[in-house]
Amino acid sequence: MCGSQNLTAKPHATWPPPDGAPLTPPYEDFLGQPSYEVCPTCGFEFGNDDNPGGTAPPVSFAEYRAGWMETLAAIAGAVVAFFADHEVASLRLPSGWFGRPHDNWHQLTEVATEGGDVLIRLDGTQVLTLEAEATSSEERVLRVTIRGGRWDWTEYGANQEHTEVLGPGNVEFHAPFHR
Repeated sequence: MCGSQNLTAKPHATWPPPDGAPLTPPYEDFLGQPSYEVCPTCGFEFGNDDNPGGTAPPVSFAEYRAGWMETLAAIAGAVVAFFADHEVASLRLPSGWFGRPHDNWHQLTEVATEGGDVLIRLDGTQVLTLEAEATSSEERVLRVTIRGGRWDWTEYGANQEHTEVLGPGNVEFHAPFHR
């Protein structure tokens, strides 16, 4: 569906789909037994999202992908809007604060979507690559819920590069109290 290389099983008994196969949900009619695996990249559940058994209408790969890409664009937009309102923010990763809480103020350099990730560049050199699912905000805090990701950063003044693998949880941007 999204091209993820992180599936543990083939999504259906016949996979990849044959060229020219009429692909309309439910896909098991054309591709055989589904795996019921949830894709760790996009969240599509093979055999359930395309054939929910009367609990919801079936979703095609194309429909799901379009909704997923819209979600990523909305997350990127929320980050841009937050920094437009607050200019700087401190950073809290799923593993804890980056630096001392409310001491390191980061400026947004760029936000983009690439494949299934949201990329957030701070201070020109620090990069968050997030498998993002959703955002929420309250006053001075923007939360980005992630399945995982990576934080590539460089020590200030030392040019030493670091990478931290991020597990599931929230990446939070905290704006200062003053404005």
